[in-house]
Amino acid sequence: MTLDRGKFAGAVQQDDSEWSGQVRVLQDTLDRGDPIGWTQPQWVFVNIMSDTFHTQMPLVAIHRQLALSAMLPQHIWMLCTKRERRMHNVLNDEATLRGVRQQIEWWTQQPRMQRAIRLGRAQVPDQLIWPLPNLWAGVTLESDQMAHRANRWLSDTPTVVRFISCEPLITPLPSVQLDNIDWVVVGGEDLPPEASDYRPMHPDWVRDMRDRCANQGVAFWFKQWGSQYPVGQGGRESDQRRFRDSTPGNLDLWISPTRDIQDHPMPGYAHLRRMHKRAAGNLLDGQQIFQVPPGWETHPAILAHAEHHGIQIAAPTLATV
Repeated sequence: MTLDRGKFAGAVQQDDSEWSGQVRVLQDTLDRGDPIGWTQPQWVFVNIMSDTFHTQMPLVAIHRQLALSAMLPQHIWMLCTKRERRMHNVLNDEATLRGVRQQIEWWTQQPRMQRAIRLGRAQVPDQLIWPLPNLWAGVTLESDQMAHRANRWLSDTPTVVRFISCEPLITPLPSVQLDNIDWVVVGGEDLPPEASDYRPMHPDWVRDMRDRCANQGVAFWFKQWGSQYPVGQGGRESDQRRFRDSTPGNLDLWISPTRDIQDHPMPGYAHLRRMHKRAAGNLLDGQQIFQVPPGWETHPAILAHAEHHGIQIAAPTLATV
């Protein structure tokens, strides 16, 4: 992946490999309000290589983002954070509502927003509904050590959809409680096949989360294997097609359910082959699983996303026991 050097200057290492530790608040980007010009409903993942609730993010910027979401109700806005405590505190704070109202007033003074209001693409809410009916709030949860993000903080965060993003999933998640969770997204790490710091994902960790979600009626989306593929899980024909489409220099490894990794076959270990994510795909035991929380499967933004990616939407159902 090649990064926008202007936008991420100083925030990543020179080889784009990892975060430098520096934080940049792109106030100009927020104030420009690009979504104001969108003509079709969109499913907006706000935090691609960013975190709205980082400690260095000014409250006024958070309030401005939330105000933009309130004024563009046709879009679904997804906020995903690693700063779960701050998100919990901000969204539970009555001062946030006052701040959002003030920023709605700020937006109404901007020419682009004024034009969007005239065209019917934006609106000034008569009454601010809280939590916002088009805002989904979630946490990144890669390993079981991070279970508190969901169990303690997300479960008590006011939002219409609470979600967990397990990308990349690098351990099983036995401690994660799903009682107050609406949606779980799981995926493997996406790095070049030759990357030495790749963290593999055991297929049983994915199956366990899939089954637990089914048992509790939680929507589940298996997004991708990432740059790995579990040999044999799709059948011989599927394997041959993926191996043909993969790039030279594939690497094979074997991983146990307890995360022991070997470079040779071992009894009870899953055989993974490194390849680009397009070749690896997103089939789990031969099935593509894209569920959304009940009531959202007909939202125009989600329908457009599914059509664009050629995937079928399924509402979660309780598993029969």
